[in-house]
Amino acid sequence: MQRHHGLLEDASYRAYLSLLTAAMANPSFRVAWRMQRNVVGAEFAKFVDELVAGTPMRPAQSGEMLLADWKSGWAELTETAVQPSP
Repeated sequence: MQRHHGLLEDASYRAYLSLLTAAMANPSFRVAWRMQRNVVGAEFAKFVDELVAGTPMRPAQSGEMLLADWKSGWAELTETAVQPSP
């Protein structure tokens, strides 16, 4: 809605739209959206609902695959994290 009011540059809007579209192609994000859509305004909810309706959904992964991917990503990120000094 920021773009609608002239508060968001086109490049930033396109980047946000690209990210949101990619997320909503994931079945997990669609479930989360259904559970949380009531916490946003009606205009934004309509915008996201229309985006979801026009976005093809990727095939769902098994819970085991998602968990394995999550653990792998977590390990990769935390391996390189700077540890605080004692």
